[in-house]
Amino acid sequence: MIRTLQFKYSLKLDGVTAIMLNLYEHMDPEEVSWDFLVGDAEVPEDIRRRIEERGGRIYSIAAACPEKNPLAYTFHKILFSMKLMKENQYDLVHVHTESAGRSLILVLAALAGVKGRILHAHSSFIRSGKGVAKHKLCRRLLPLWANGFLTCSGEAAKWMFPSGLIRKKRVVTIPNGICLDRYRFSEEIRAEARKEFVAEGEKVFLLCTVGRLSPEKNYPFLLLVVKELKERMKTAEGQGGLQFRLLFAGEGPEEERIRKWAKELQVEELVSVLGNRQDVPGILQAADCFLLSSLFEGLPLVLVEAQAAGLPCVASDRITREVELTGKITYLPVETIENLQTAEKLAGRWARQIQALSRDKESEIWRPEDGILVKEAGFDIEDSAKKLERFYRALTGKGKKRKKNGGKRSGGL
Repeated sequence: MIRTLQFKYSLKLDGVTAIMLNLYEHMDPEEVSWDFLVGDAEVPEDIRRRIEERGGRIYSIAAACPEKNPLAYTFHKILFSMKLMKENQYDLVHVHTESAGRSLILVLAALAGVKGRILHAHSSFIRSGKGVAKHKLCRRLLPLWANGFLTCSGEAAKWMFPSGLIRKKRVVTIPNGICLDRYRFSEEIRAEARKEFVAEGEKVFLLCTVGRLSPEKNYPFLLLVVKELKERMKTAEGQGGLQFRLLFAGEGPEEERIRKWAKELQVEELVSVLGNRQDVPGILQAADCFLLSSLFEGLPLVLVEAQAAGLPCVASDRITREVELTGKITYLPVETIENLQTAEKLAGRWARQIQALSRDKESEIWRPEDGILVKEAGFDIEDSAKKLERFYRALTGKGKKRKKNGGKRSGGL
């Protein structure tokens, strides 16, 4: 068995955590074990349950190191992390992050004698000024303490790793796979799911977005788009009483700002903030179009999910084109509402594109086919999990256990 320690500073309801759990739940626990090391003291109960059901353990640095003094905290954190790695005899430590600064825990892994030390790039940008400086320094020094390099996309790889690693093809891409069967389009599921959002007899073109309500998602911009759609429906070019409504599925620090801005723009009756939902596949099937206005991403899992559900998508042009799997993504520029005049002009472009999609009567016919295209592009979670296991085996030199039927051992990539 390969014993792994997965590190993410905060296991919260976000895309990276979803990717980690998807991979974890599709690997054989008799072949690869996962424990989790987090910086935060709290882990959402649903995430904790999913981890512990498969035998994983969660270790919290904040809970183990309660000191208030920064120097004492740092010293205790180092001792706690190294002791954990040595006592549990992990074969590898796998860090999931958007910043090379988080890779410093791999220094402790090296000192603790851990053989495999992996940095996994999940984004192509960070906002913090101090964080950027630390990232740039650690990025140059990565090969001193890491020996496994993973990414979700080419853009994320360029952001995270020195060009020499990429040029020598030492960076391996693991697609952000999903469980395709959960998202494959069904007329029956769509009809049932729409009952929550659309009253019988209403003509509604349902827009949705899914993700943590955080600044990088740039969600206030989407409210400008809704306002523009509302105004356009009042004109002679309006579409016979068709309404546009937008669903936000997710929770986070921007929730109050989104609600306040919707009220100021007088579109609150067209916007629903749903909070954290366990029925995202149903919401995507109920919707008619998916929107993503992010200022930066790695390779957004939610766009893979939306395409698997057969949705046409309108997305920020700052998102990698590697996520375009079905030919149904339109990339358009975005701006923050702090630059309001430009943001309003760009919102008009988004509104026109959404209107055009609402007139496409044939789009729904082809929705069941899109899951096939997503699988062919390599985004089935089963395939991603197998690729990650092969990477683990190549790094640790451990083959598969011999089965009772005499199965052969498996090597590396």
